Amino acid sequence: MDVTDKLEQLKLSYLRSLTAKSAEINGHWQRVLDTDFGTGALHDLKTIVHRISGSAGMYGLGDVSASAQRIDEQLTDAHGADHAWRDNLQRSVEDLLKLMGRSRD
Repeated sequence: MDVTDKLEQLKLSYLRSLTAKSAEINGHWQRVLDTDFGTGALHDLKTIVHRISGSAGMYGLGDVSASAQRIDEQLTDAHGADHAWRDNLQRSVEDLLKLMGRSRD
């Protein structure tokens, strides 16, 4: 097996992991909603999207990476968050999950 084959195997493995990553994001997002945007829940969501923003790009999923990075940045700027910020964050999370779903297919 050459390097190209190994890289392709890694990419396929990453694509298969998107189902679990999506479920993890969904779980954290539900906790964010259940805690009325509690700090701990937001931190946990930020952790997973930060990891995805870095790893997705390495596997050629630039749109997923950019979407996760957008959420990471939104969560960094969460001080004094208002309803508009919350609505934008929710749209961003929904967009990321859609992109991840399309990438799996």
